[in-house]
Amino acid sequence: MFSIPKWITLWLVVSSFVVLYDASYVLLRPATMRGGPLFPFYSPYDLYIKFDTLYGNLTDSFVVIQSWLNLVEISIILFAVYLATSSDKRVKAAITMIVASAFVFWKTVIYVFYSHDFTTAAVR
Repeated sequence: MFSIPKWITLWLVVSSFVVLYDASYVLLRPATMRGGPLFPFYSPYDLYIKFDTLYGNLTDSFVVIQSWLNLVEISIILFAVYLATSSDKRVKAAITMIVASAFVFWKTVIYVFYSHDFTTAAVR
């Protein structure tokens, strides 16, 4: 019978927690930034925002939208992991995992293009 390798399920669960941490940093700003009450938990971002300036820009809504999409992505992935625990729904779980991975890929492509300003003058 078809089964999803355990390392894939583990990877999806662990990466979901990392993505949740990232999304919560953005969605809870400015409380998560230096001087905010949640800063001690999010202090690694103090260094990160020096390289990825979008995370430090409170007026740019792109990272906020991306963070909300991250929460949707996490929901889909964790639903797929749940489906993978049922022997009769493993194929549906695998398809859901592939779809979620495609979302992650294209969201990352959009983020790279946006952050490196490869856009045309018409959208600037």
